[in-house]
Amino acid sequence: MTSKIIESLREDMALMYKVGAIDKATLRGFDEICPAPVKESPCADDNTKTVPKPQD
Repeated sequence: MTSKIIESLREDMALMYKVGAIDKATLRGFDEICPAPVKESPCADDNTKTVPKPQD
């Protein structure tokens, strides 16, 4: 889950890049400080699914 402040900053930075107010290096620097959230797998909480073992 991402905070609303970070989401807002990310949108603002993207818009500033789009209009030329900041360069790509600045945008990348922001991404290093505030990386994008990692989305959880829909199966993350489902322990009933198993991966079959490969047969020899």
